[in-house]
Amino acid sequence: MDLTSKTPTWPHHYHPGHGGHAPGFLREAFCMLIDDEELDWDELGADDRRPPKGESDKDWICGQLWNCTDIMPGEFCRDLEIPPGSTYGQGARAVKYAP
Repeated sequence: MDLTSKTPTWPHHYHPGHGGHAPGFLREAFCMLIDDEELDWDELGADDRRPPKGESDKDWICGQLWNCTDIMPGEFCRDLEIPPGSTYGQGARAVKYAP
């Protein structure tokens, strides 16, 4: 994988531009981001899949989950003030465009 690329090659065929089921480490990182927790990419099992230099964790994670169709846990929907049953993609847009 080219570490400068914004669109990594996922081992299980997830492509952020197409959406679908995102890897667990991305969904977990997004929830940690919502909770303002420190992200440890190695502990999350991200291997070499992490934000490129110069891009914030928030921007990269939101970009990776932009089209994700996985349903977010209700507690995080409440935290973001979006309807229960919203997807991680909807959550990513809520975080990205939050005032």
